Amino acid sequence: MKRPTTEEFNAWPLKKRTQYVKAKKWCPCSADLFNANLRGVDLCGADLHGADLRGVDLCGADLRGADLFNANLRNANLDYSCWPLWCGSLEVEVDDQMVAQLAYHLARVCGHSRLGKKLLKLKTFRDVANNFQRSEELGKV
Repeated sequence: MKRPTTEEFNAWPLKKRTQYVKAKKWCPCSADLFNANLRGVDLCGADLHGADLRGVDLCGADLRGADLFNANLRNANLDYSCWPLWCGSLEVEVDDQMVAQLAYHLARVCGHSRLGKKLLKLKTFRDVANNFQRSEELGKV
């Protein structure tokens, strides 16, 4: 099977896209899937180390256990997905929008711990968190 173009890949049903990515038939560094639709794809345990995922739609994607080390997720949509909290998500390149979203989510759980309360006292941290696009709707921290 020849490598699909982004348009061909995006037209495939969800199950086929998931199988293709998890079978490692897709080279994560390939520009062919730049801005690809991986919405809802099960990427649990996928090797995306160093992947160029700029602009990729990962909304609702399952990223549990995915190796995102050194991946580029600038302008990617990760709403309603699962950010992996292990060393495989370290050194990921993200944009300001993702930093604000992660900071906002962290800020919303900080009030329950001694260290979290210290972090919430930092105006710069609160300002970054409140830059999250949904902070008005969900409430400022």
